[in-house]
Amino acid sequence: MKGKGPPFKDLIRYNYVLMLRCMDPSDEFLSNLASVVYLTNRLSAISQHVTVDDRANALLTVLLQIPDELQESVMNSFVAALRNSGQDHVANIFRGESDKVPMSLEHHEILTKHIYQFCQFVDPENGLLDKLVSVGVISSADYRRIRSKTRLDIMARELIDTICRKSDETFDVWIQALNETGQSHVAFIITGQGNSRPLSEALSAKLISQRQFLINTMEAKNSGLVSALVTNGVYSQYDEQRVTGKYNEIDVIVNETILDLIMRKSQSSFDSFIKALKDTGQGHVAAVLQTDVAAATSASGKLRVFLKASSHLIIDADISLLNCYR
Repeated sequence: MKGKGPPFKDLIRYNYVLMLRCMDPSDEFLSNLASVVYLTNRLSAISQHVTVDDRANALLTVLLQIPDELQESVMNSFVAALRNSGQDHVANIFRGESDKVPMSLEHHEILTKHIYQFCQFVDPENGLLDKLVSVGVISSADYRRIRSKTRLDIMARELIDTICRKSDETFDVWIQALNETGQSHVAFIITGQGNSRPLSEALSAKLISQRQFLINTMEAKNSGLVSALVTNGVYSQYDEQRVTGKYNEIDVIVNETILDLIMRKSQSSFDSFIKALKDTGQGHVAAVLQTDVAAATSASGKLRVFLKASSHLIIDADISLLNCYR
């Protein structure tokens, strides 16, 4: 007969930092603990904590206060609740029943190191969340929580935080899901492999500096621009629906949506965006994004660039700002 392992509280103390990093004290998980008499009156206070880290810390603190005689029974319920909420990798810390382990420190650090770029380029709505649910990486509850966020950058941050709490095998599945949902440029950030690169800082800056002109000048609804973006591989069907779903709004809102999506794309997608503009009779718009500003400074240090489109456009810009776009 197998001897008993270390006491529950000793296992928690030894793995406290790891538990804080990988345990997800979700509503589903906490509800599975409701039948544990010792925890019943304490779960409400735990669930009131706003952040995941604070929830996890509060739960572990309570578990360390369990009377010694209850350790075995509470651990049984705790491990069962973990498995019932899809956290076998955490349950295996206490009782190993599979090869699932928490995400390695190396993989965790890779994801957290690039969080700024992920918030810039990851597009959770572009089929990525659906893919991750279908392969069992995130739960339906994770999906709803992430989608409840109002901005793509906040969605992306929530998604990365969720991925970091999953099993180590999730890391490779995450990269595969990115590649399969048209986000190979994001996978490149992690692996450094492949031909797709994120939009460069210089091009991102150009899109930002010309944003006002672009949203007031582009013609999307009647030009076939969105269809051209799909044809050129810039947009997915998800992207197309997000843009055309706003055709009942004013042109500026439609154009803002187009640009917001372009900002999350790859370097090659920018080139295809330029091509789509030209193919839909909007070469004058493309020219603004392609123009290398020539040095023709005045005494005041200002630069005047004249671009002829449907009418004359005059752009005043400080040469110190424009130098970075050359």
